[in-house]
Amino acid sequence: MSPKIQVAVVAGMSATCIGLFVSASGAAGLILNEANCVGPKKWLNNPDSQACECAGGAACATNDDVYFGRVVGNGGDWIELVVTTDHLNIQGWKLEWAETDVAGGANQASGTNIWYGNGNIEQGRLTFTNNALWADLRAGTIITITEDSTANGGLDTDTSFDPCSGDFWININASDSAYITAVNNVNGNSDGCAGTATVPPGTFNVGNDNWQLRIVNAAGTVQLGPIGEEFQGGAGWLNGTGINSREVVRLSENPSASINNFSYYEDANSSSFGHANRWSETISVSQSCSRSQDFRALRTWAACSCARIVLNEYNAVSETFYLNGGTATLDQDGQAGTTDTHFGRVLGNGGDWFELLVTDDHVDMRGAKLMWEEVADNEHGTITLSNAPVLSNLRAGTIVTFIRNTTAQGGLDTDVSYNPATNDRWININTHDVAYVAATTSTVSTHHFGDFHTSNDQWRLTILNAANQPLSISSGEGSAGYCGRGVGNLEVCDLEQDPSSATKSWDLYNASIRSTFGALNTWKSCPSTTVVTQSKSLIVPSLCTRRADVNADGVVNIDDLTAVILGWGRVNGLPGTGDVNDDGVVNIDDLTAVILGWG
Repeated sequence: MSPKIQVAVVAGMSATCIGLFVSASGAAGLILNEANCVGPKKWLNNPDSQACECAGGAACATNDDVYFGRVVGNGGDWIELVVTTDHLNIQGWKLEWAETDVAGGANQASGTNIWYGNGNIEQGRLTFTNNALWADLRAGTIITITEDSTANGGLDTDTSFDPCSGDFWININASDSAYITAVNNVNGNSDGCAGTATVPPGTFNVGNDNWQLRIVNAAGTVQLGPIGEEFQGGAGWLNGTGINSREVVRLSENPSASINNFSYYEDANSSSFGHANRWSETISVSQSCSRSQDFRALRTWAACSCARIVLNEYNAVSETFYLNGGTATLDQDGQAGTTDTHFGRVLGNGGDWFELLVTDDHVDMRGAKLMWEEVADNEHGTITLSNAPVLSNLRAGTIVTFIRNTTAQGGLDTDVSYNPATNDRWININTHDVAYVAATTSTVSTHHFGDFHTSNDQWRLTILNAANQPLSISSGEGSAGYCGRGVGNLEVCDLEQDPSSATKSWDLYNASIRSTFGALNTWKSCPSTTVVTQSKSLIVPSLCTRRADVNADGVVNIDDLTAVILGWGRVNGLPGTGDVNDDGVVNIDDLTAVILGWG
């Protein structure tokens, strides 16, 4: 591709400067998504006051990072990237950074010029090695690079990558020379509240003193950038204001191959290390929209095993609040009280409950294990179902709700009246009902039989059948692939798209004040005022079973099992050669699919 040269005239600094940079005119392939500018003594979104630094700053605000929580320094220096081109090779690519307005103190440039053109400017370079990890990156992968180790408040290298479980995230610590080499010209680096430390090999800086980053491929062509405050008001920083030491740099639009220097990068006081970015968008004087990045278009290649059951909705409303806050008559927006379609407007919105949708025919949930977890609180438990006959042959399109409170307690008693012939496809199970629940466990010390929790503390659910084979994907705010807004304690979390056996954890699960216990979900796509109602049109009965019919002879049997065994380990498998789930390799997932579809 041919480079494009642009000149940005930037005013508003101590002196007007001219920034000359080269940007690629084609797809970048790898883009900057977020970077932490929070200072080592600072807290995210705190007031600019010494009283709100270090230990004293914890109570000065409530903003936290999705991964790190609320901590001083917000995880230290880190950069977050997104792969926007499938099968991308970034071996030999470089991340070149500079901070042009650092004035003395502990941080001083040595005079060595690495790439910027002036050795008196703080600068450095992170180079991706020739490690095989970088040779074939899939679109939608999030790559974070940290300076601090886990022990020092950052994160160690973690190259685990499991797309079908929603894990599209790779983290590399910059001191790990197997994956990244780093050089910089910084003589010292403030160690924040603990004092001052010399910069060790493998480190880099992200700061609020006119910091910038550019991405250069192995051939030396600039793919993206510079992006950063250096170009405030010009190309590379069109939308943000000046960055302070309690903010991050963030891309506030969906990641894609079309992202360039003119895309919506801005300063922000919310942070989502390793996850989809979230932001609020002003629509008018009286209306704003809460947004989050959508990765679906980048991850269409991830064809995973069928989800025979999907999590459709769960309640995160605190027991002492109403849905969308407020009083019994008016919500926190001053509107007529927001209500659930079944419970109406009640404290706690019915209590702990979650709703499932069956997306395949003849699903057997007898002995199934419903494993819930509150990631933020490190609480978890399991609901093990009984062998009740009503659970043995659930039909596609059935709604199954599980609830902790009885009707007398403001919830709902068990109701298994179920007649698909009359379109009655809603089953409700109260988890204290021993006829349908065999056992429950929980790490909560006050646990009694039947107890479980749903909440806004990064909750998630995974379902296994009696043979410990997956019936669902791990879904909810706490799942690895969650891309929705943060769920609050006045909201529910629901699936805001039509459900199917192809539903993934990174689909449109989102926080919502539209609660529909036992019914199809509804939502508004802000700024639209049109209410959309979920449809079952994408639910295709027996789709999962048919995909397991490898040789397409109409039955799943020993011939299909043989095809999987003969193709075992084959990469880039083709339909009919044992690659049941079309993920490019014949492995245990394909064997499981055949077993689940047997007969």
